[in-house]
This record gives sequence, structure tokens and C-alpha cells, in this order.
Amino acid sequence: MTEILAFAALGTFAAAAFTDIRSRRIPNRLVIILLVLGGLRLAAGVWAGTSMASVGLDLALAGLVFAAGTALFAAGLMGGGDVKLVAAASLWFGTAGTADFLMATVLAGGGLACAFLTRRGLRRFAGGPSRTAADSLPYGVAIAFGGALVTLQAI
Repeated sequence: MTEILAFAALGTFAAAAFTDIRSRRIPNRLVIILLVLGGLRLAAGVWAGTSMASVGLDLALAGLVFAAGTALFAAGLMGGGDVKLVAAASLWFGTAGTADFLMATVLAGGGLACAFLTRRGLRRFAGGPSRTAADSLPYGVAIAFGGALVTLQAI
């Protein structure tokens, strides 16, 4: 993966985390940027001699991740922006890095959830409300962490 594409992906992941923290939304333009970067990675691979079968597997994997995410969204377990970001990141990483990305994201999400639950418990212990509007989990932060970590490993 070329360094220019990798740094663009890192910036996209950072912007996704920032906007998710600020507004609990991940803009479609960031997802599109990551999709374009994934497409450019595929094109660079083909230019360097990667087989079309490998490209097809990368596309199929991203589609599978999107389908699984859509099922989680339908069950109310994942936000729509998160689903799109994970699928676009899967295209960015392809078959070589998606498993690492998903594992890093899940671990970061667990840490994020623990921090949020601790904050809520401390607030309740101090006599404050147990839940507030700010208690929704910005999972885009975990996705961005997983994406940044695996991107940095590949540079």
C-alpha cells in the first residue's frame, strides 16, 4: 500500500472518530473517501500484478462485511454510519488486513464500552443521573482506532 494512500486513510479515520464524538454521526463523504482509497489500493495492486481473482475476493469480503453489518443494524445493534465505515474499511484492507482490523476494532470497542460504563457508574455513585444524552457510544472511535492501527502496521 502506498504511503500517500495510507496517510489519506489515517486522516479519514481520524475525521470519522472526531465527527462521531462530536455529533454521533459519520458523514457519508468520509465513507466515500475510504471507498475511493480502497479502490485506488485495488487499482495499484492490479497495476503491480495482483490477479483479478484477488481483487474479486477483496470486493466480496467488503460486501460480506456490509451484509453482516446491515443485519446488525436491522437488529438495532449497530449504527448505519458505523456499518458503512466498517465495510469501506474492509475494502481498504482487503483480505490481507480485514481480520486484524475487525479484531482491533472489537478490542477497542470493548475498552470504549468499559470506559463509558465506568463513567456512568461514577456519575450515578456521585448522585447524578445514571443516563444522559451523551451516553450513546461513539463506536466510530473504535472503528477509527482499529483502522488506524492496522494501517500504521502496513506502512
